[in-house]
Amino acid sequence: RAGGTYRLFEGSLSCDSLLVGNDGAGHFQHENGENEVFGSLILAQGIGSLGEYEMFGDGTLSAGEIVVASQGNGEFTQHAGANTVTNGLILGQGIGSWGTYDLGDSAELSAGNVTVG
Repeated sequence: RAGGTYRLFEGSLSCDSLLVGNDGAGHFQHENGENEVFGSLILAQGIGSLGEYEMFGDGTLSAGEIVVASQGNGEFTQHAGANTVTNGLILGQGIGSWGTYDLGDSAELSAGNVTVG
């Protein structure tokens, strides 16, 4: 099974879409800096996959949509920083998937819609 880690420290990332954990295990660590996803940010897309996203510090994330666990197990941990989701935040999209979102004390989350399960 494949795996990978992406670390964003005080930099800037802009992309059309972001997939963390396609058919294997993926981990995205975001500390300070800015991440702008124009379309969808998807964690754990494939069946049996694992996708994790962690936010620390004063980082900012903006996305059109965030899916935590499309077909696998996904976890989004936001210790701090600001996350703005224009459209929907979906936790656990497919049959058998499991999505978790942990929001810390100083973290801010704004979403157009939130769907759990």
